[in-house]
Amino acid sequence: MMRFLYAAALLLAAPLYVPRLLRSFWIDEAGTYWMAHEGFVAAIEKCSHWPGQSILYGALTSLFCLDTEGPWREPLLRFPSLIGIGLMLYFTSRLASRAVSAMAGLTTFILLLFHPASIELFSLARPYGLAAAAVSASFYFLYEWVETRERRFVRYYAIATILIFYLHYLFVVALAAQVIYLAWVFLFEKRTAKWLDLGLALAAVGLFLLPLVPHMRLLLRDSHTLPVAGKPSLASLRYALLPQTLMVGVAAAVAAAVAFRDRQSKWVFPRADFLVLLAGWFAAGTAALFVISRLTTHHVFIPRYLGSAIPSESLALAALGAILISGRWVAGWALLVALLTTANPLEWPNLWITGGQEARPAIDIVRQLSPAQPPLFFQSGLIESNFLDWRKGPEGTYLFSELVAYPVPNRIYPLPIRFTDEVKPYVSGLMEGELQGAPVILLICQGEVPEWFATNLTARGYRMALSRPNVYTVATFQR
Repeated sequence: MMRFLYAAALLLAAPLYVPRLLRSFWIDEAGTYWMAHEGFVAAIEKCSHWPGQSILYGALTSLFCLDTEGPWREPLLRFPSLIGIGLMLYFTSRLASRAVSAMAGLTTFILLLFHPASIELFSLARPYGLAAAAVSASFYFLYEWVETRERRFVRYYAIATILIFYLHYLFVVALAAQVIYLAWVFLFEKRTAKWLDLGLALAAVGLFLLPLVPHMRLLLRDSHTLPVAGKPSLASLRYALLPQTLMVGVAAAVAAAVAFRDRQSKWVFPRADFLVLLAGWFAAGTAALFVISRLTTHHVFIPRYLGSAIPSESLALAALGAILISGRWVAGWALLVALLTTANPLEWPNLWITGGQEARPAIDIVRQLSPAQPPLFFQSGLIESNFLDWRKGPEGTYLFSELVAYPVPNRIYPLPIRFTDEVKPYVSGLMEGELQGAPVILLICQGEVPEWFATNLTARGYRMALSRPNVYTVATFQR
């Protein structure tokens, strides 16, 4: 029966994952393609000079990267993330089975499989899925070591923890929960047997992180060029700690408990040490990123960087379901939560329409203008473009990686995300020089067409027409 429920959950999830796997790359995934498409060695070299990017992930994805367009290129580059999702599901459900019950393991599997982050974030051609898997493995092996004190588990724990650092620096904040958990186990429960094994494992972690020191220094040096958000508000922290999926799950658990619970059975709570581990995993990392973003110039409190806590959310809901709901009804409750949030069959047709951020629809509009091939201004969507040399264009920098993944024959004129005093003379010089008299000029940007650019070209006699396939805008200026 359990195997049937696992298989049924996977079949129900297929319509949610497949359309997303087949979509074209969005800007960050195009960056993954840019760093991986020239091969293993080139990927390591590029990531070594790209702050914040995982060298390990770049090298790994280069093995799954096809250098030409085709139906398999996008899903193949996302395949390592699918492996990550599988490992994350395995280790998180194993932890639930070990600490709560076998049925809690199944419930965790279902809730995490249908979690919005698993579907929309961890399946991207980005390191988040693999990093989340490393986090889940680290917590599982640490818990097993605390319970058994077997050396094999502490060795596996060290490997998983090292991989967190190598896959995504900001997912490391999840380890704050492990400090809290170990303090509880050692100081309050007085379970200190074989503590030296853990100490040696942590020393090994530190030793294996030494090769990352130059890359970490690069990140700290260039972090001012990477602000992706402003300082977070207390409301954003509250939303992160009380997400919609959690609230729907709690409400569904209470309703199911009222409807289906055996009135004769008693509530059985997990042990205190597991609850400490779970609470810390759920909140400590998120709180740490909030504090960092509030007190420093490193504004990193954005949803995709909070992904290290996602497995704990599903694990917490599964534990609550195991407490409130009797027997196998808990699996039905988990599927109900999925149907109320991400797995609604009425939404399946909408998953096949153009993705909100994928790049190819805008590129295809430009391609349809061939063989005219008018000059194309392409505005980077990355904030780093105002700090780095944006004049190099697609081949010289990752700032225009969409055009590397989906090249066009047009002459490309790169632009940064903001029109500074340096940019305006550059555009005016082109319009008075080599582009003077051009009958058609194109612009691809994200969001609204920059006001200065539109005003400058309309003053020169051009009429502007807009096409907005998604977040990208294609502006056609024609005389």
